Amino acid sequence: MPIYQIDGLTPVVPEESFVHPTAVLIGDVILGKGVYVGPNASLRGDFGRIVVKDGANIQDNCVMHGFPEQDTVVGEDGHIGHSAILHGCIIRRNALVGMNAVVMDGAVIGENSIVGASAFVKAKAEMPANYLIVGSPA
Repeated sequence: MPIYQIDGLTPVVPEESFVHPTAVLIGDVILGKGVYVGPNASLRGDFGRIVVKDGANIQDNCVMHGFPEQDTVVGEDGHIGHSAILHGCIIRRNALVGMNAVVMDGAVIGENSIVGASAFVKAKAEMPANYLIVGSPA
C-alpha cells in the first residue's frame, strides 16, 4: 500500500484496519480501527486532514481530498460507495454515500442518512439525520 509523507505528515493506519495495496494515502490521513479502504482509493491529506473513524469503509476508486482548515471526516461505521468523491465535508455516523456521488466543501451529511448514487451535494449544504438525499444538485 503506497503511503506518502507530505509536509512532515505521515498517514496513520492501525493494525486492525485494511488498506488495499493499490490504494494511496498521502499526508494528514488518520484511519480508525477496523477501517476498510478498497482498491484504487485515494485519500489525499495535503490541504486538510482526512479522518476515517472506526468501522467505516471506503470502497473502490473513491477520492477523499482535504480542504484548507476543514477536516474531511467519515464517521463511525460510515459507508462510502464505489467511485464517490468527498471534498472537505463531514459524513456523520452510519451514513452512506452512494456510488459516484459527490459531496463538496463544508457539506455535512447527518447520521444514518443516505446520499443516493450519482447525487451531487453542494458546498456548505447541511443534511439532517435519517434523511434520503438524491439529485444533482441534491
